[in-house]
Amino acid sequence: MTQVSPQVQLEQLRASLQVLEAQRALLGNTIEPALEAVRTQIAALEANLMPPTSTEERCIVSVLFSDIVGSTALAENMDAEDWRTVVNVVHSLVGQAIQKYGGLILQYQGDGVVALFGLPSPHELDPENAVRAGMEMQAELAQLTTQPRIQMRVGIHTGLVVLGSIGSDVKREYAAFGDPMNLAARLQAAAPVNGVLISHDTYRYVRGVFDLAIQPPITVKGKSEPIQTYVVQRTRPRPFRTVTRGVAGIEIQTIGREAELGKLQAAFQLVCDDRKVVWAQIIGEPGIGKSRLLNDARDALDLRPERFRWLRARAFPGDEKHAFILVRRMWFDRFQIAEDVPLAEAEAHWLEQFAALRGPAQEEAAQALGLLVGLPFNNSPHIGALRHDPAQVKGRAYVVSRELLTTMRRQRPIVMLLEDVHWADPSSWDYLVHLLLEEPRADQYGVLVIATTRPEWNPPSTLLNYPDYLSINLAPLSEPACRTLALALLQRVEYVPDSIVELIVQRSEGVPYFVEEIINWFLDHGIIDSSSEPWKFDAQHFAEIPLPTTLQHLLLTRLSALTEIERVTLQHGSIFGRNLWEGGLAALGLPDSAAALKRLQPRGFVDAQPESSLAGEKEWSFHHALQQEVAYESVLKRMRRELHKTAAIWLENQARQAGRLDEFAGILADHFDRAGEKLAAADWYLRTGVRSHAQGAFLEARSSFERALELVPPSDHPRRWQAWLGRNDAVGQLGDRTAHQQSVEALLELAQYLGPAYLAEAHYRKALLLDRMGDYPAALKEFQTGLLNAQTSQAASLEIRLLGMMAICQGRLGDAESAALTAQQTLSRIHTVPEIDAARALTNLAVYYVEAGDLARAAQLHLDQIVIYQRLDDRGGRANTLLNLGYDYLCLGLYEEARLAVEQSLDLLEKFGAQHEMAYARLNLGLIDWRSDQFESARQRLRAVQEDLTALGDRFAQAAGRCYLALALEEVPEVQEARQNFETARKIFLASGAQGYAADALAGLARCALAAHDLEAARQHGAELWDYLQRHGTQGMEFPLRAYLTCVETFSALNEQDQARQAIETGHHELMTRSHKISRGEWERSFLFNIPEHHALIDLWEQIAR
Repeated sequence: MTQVSPQVQLEQLRASLQVLEAQRALLGNTIEPALEAVRTQIAALEANLMPPTSTEERCIVSVLFSDIVGSTALAENMDAEDWRTVVNVVHSLVGQAIQKYGGLILQYQGDGVVALFGLPSPHELDPENAVRAGMEMQAELAQLTTQPRIQMRVGIHTGLVVLGSIGSDVKREYAAFGDPMNLAARLQAAAPVNGVLISHDTYRYVRGVFDLAIQPPITVKGKSEPIQTYVVQRTRPRPFRTVTRGVAGIEIQTIGREAELGKLQAAFQLVCDDRKVVWAQIIGEPGIGKSRLLNDARDALDLRPERFRWLRARAFPGDEKHAFILVRRMWFDRFQIAEDVPLAEAEAHWLEQFAALRGPAQEEAAQALGLLVGLPFNNSPHIGALRHDPAQVKGRAYVVSRELLTTMRRQRPIVMLLEDVHWADPSSWDYLVHLLLEEPRADQYGVLVIATTRPEWNPPSTLLNYPDYLSINLAPLSEPACRTLALALLQRVEYVPDSIVELIVQRSEGVPYFVEEIINWFLDHGIIDSSSEPWKFDAQHFAEIPLPTTLQHLLLTRLSALTEIERVTLQHGSIFGRNLWEGGLAALGLPDSAAALKRLQPRGFVDAQPESSLAGEKEWSFHHALQQEVAYESVLKRMRRELHKTAAIWLENQARQAGRLDEFAGILADHFDRAGEKLAAADWYLRTGVRSHAQGAFLEARSSFERALELVPPSDHPRRWQAWLGRNDAVGQLGDRTAHQQSVEALLELAQYLGPAYLAEAHYRKALLLDRMGDYPAALKEFQTGLLNAQTSQAASLEIRLLGMMAICQGRLGDAESAALTAQQTLSRIHTVPEIDAARALTNLAVYYVEAGDLARAAQLHLDQIVIYQRLDDRGGRANTLLNLGYDYLCLGLYEEARLAVEQSLDLLEKFGAQHEMAYARLNLGLIDWRSDQFESARQRLRAVQEDLTALGDRFAQAAGRCYLALALEEVPEVQEARQNFETARKIFLASGAQGYAADALAGLARCALAAHDLEAARQHGAELWDYLQRHGTQGMEFPLRAYLTCVETFSALNEQDQARQAIETGHHELMTRSHKISRGEWERSFLFNIPEHHALIDLWEQIAR
């Protein structure tokens, strides 16, 4: 049988009393004995619930006053019994709400109620519970259907009262005395109808939990200053609970940081007025007050009339190894997803919350962003192809994030709070910089980022150079401010000698956290007696104990002074990091840690977290990062290893039960690493590296693979192969050629022990590197060796890849016959491999056919690729292939088809945020405009894309873009500007070894000289161009036939007819050779007659042939 608490019994009896009272009209005075019996039971229970009346007690409580609006007029216009019924109903509703939130009704005052929250024992949530009770009272009252409607005012204040008895021997009642009682009554009288009005002292405890509207201060009799008040508007669905000063929960206002707080408020005003993105970076040493300033800024913003959305995240030590972990925390916090909730539940909640922000029918977008932050959505029909391409994962997630933030910003401003970003991972930095740092947009509200960091941070240069970056460097508090802080934290102490206050000021050196910890040290050692109000300072006891001289020493002495169970709880908890869980402590041998943690909280060591990142686990955090660091350093090194191992096993079990091991891989790697479990750590680092690479986070991937290599012994060839292969791919993406070469050589060495399949892969990787370096003979040799090993091990997919690259190499080395045979062999085998491998092999074959001059075959292969990518729903692969196909069509003179393909490609690429490929697509569209005689459009488009190419740092594409722009400028004509662009492009091409492209630019310079009637310059450029064509042919040139036509025009202008004739004949022969390789008749005709220089050469040849 369930035992009912006295408080519940009391409320049940009060409800019975009201029911009986309501029947008096029907039963008359015969009901009086029953009423008296109930009243007697109520009186007895109330006496038991009250503290002893023989002594007075001082305590901090939250006082709630409620009263019916206009009750005198209502009573006058209603029958007395009807009025009493109404009052009883109201008292019943009020009593239930107060009881629900742990309050105690002190007395009924007519139709009003006085209740206290914090009895018989105080709790840090008492003010919050009082406000929740007041809000529920108003909500329940609004549901009543009485006529006339009943309305109520509620006032709440938090402060120190004296509890005791009042009256004479005839009748004695329990009561509360003190200014808080009077102020709560005054707040009730000033509250809006159907509203809850709170004082600033209550506000300090509940800010961030409720939406509050600041009110004009009210004047209270006996108070020298007006009282600041706030109307409670609603409970926040995602509350922020303010971390209080670390001294017995004492709340104080901003001290010594008014100027910095003013800068943050001004930044928010800029966000609202100019719709800018402002990044405010708070920089300071540990303990200097970074988090306090951030919280104060948040509280100040909370009271502004503007409505805005919050995003928040915090970085922790070790995060730099975990890709996008800060981004993950930010969105998980926004969507309220625990770290270890079962995967299916996490994914479902993610989709639901994403739709709530972005709108319905956004499943693919939600899953693409989820994939970036670790939600795999393995059964999704939308994003399967993304998993094969890290660049697509990252690019698509960035686009989705930008669209999501745009939707949010169209509704209201955003305030983003980021703590301890000196520990943030590189990928999260990349994400934030790419998404946030942009010009203001008229159709979107602004964003204010407030971030905290220690001085040793390493931010992206893009952020530091951003025009609206605001750096706020926190210096130590001035002595007057430090003195004010110390006195505020000592406000509950009856008397503190001035010499003690000065000692605190001098010893703390202006570090606010040091001030807090000195006072906590006083409390720990009994120098401040907090057993009763007011607190007492024991000067004699202080003289007996030396005060530590440094903050670290003081923290260590505070830790040492704890009971063994309390000290061990903190030490073992520090193994997990800043945040810890009761279940984790139980796994570390502390099954009863909850009681110790509750004792440690009011002493400023830990804070209970309102929500846990691990479902079903009570979560706590160290009040300050320095406390965790000191506690961790105090653990013996020989004990740390075993504790880390146990912690890892517990966390692994949590993750395994939730089906989310991949997401915990980085954390588990770190714990096993610290535990000295090298192989277990290596396996988790390998898993982390693979996951980071799949997310497009190549820096983090490289770091994980390199740490695995440090842990795996030389004899463990399979693990070392996996680590070196992962590192090879990561450094290849990062463009680190030296590291790439090192990885390739290591793979070749390992492959000797592992067999032909590994040798095939290693030789293939080395060949790719050599091909990229332009060493085609060496690359071909490696491809051939790899092919032999692939055939031996029957690795069909690798064999196809090797054959495709071999064809390209053979063609570039001039062995046309071998290249053609290799290409044909590849085509004949391509149906034997999975479609994704076939599609990738077709890319290489198309490159070979383009370079061999068979543009029709290349275009057909690209069309075949598109069909495969459509079946695979690989939009990234389809986008890149469409881009290549568009270029094929352009080279064939099929301009409308080229435009359609490139525009379709660009539409897809924009969904993935593929900036590099998008720039190339815009280059091609500019070239198509030029070929289509849309010269002004070409000029505008090609000028605009130069900015994108400069930002990307692609020097080759910048040169190509200048060349294309110069082609358009020739036609406008703007000859001087065209010449300048050709010159710049040629210098870049020559510097990068692209001789063929440099020859294209040289041809342009010759044409510009002719247009400017500079025959001497034309002679010089023409002679150099003709010499190049005779020596090197057209290999590597983009516009070879235009170069021949330029030579014809130059020689003709110089009246060198023999050379002009020779240029016509050579050019025509080159044209016919190329056209005969085009296997499709209509495309060959387009190639010959739709491209102006081709048609012109045909006409010239026909003239000389006659």
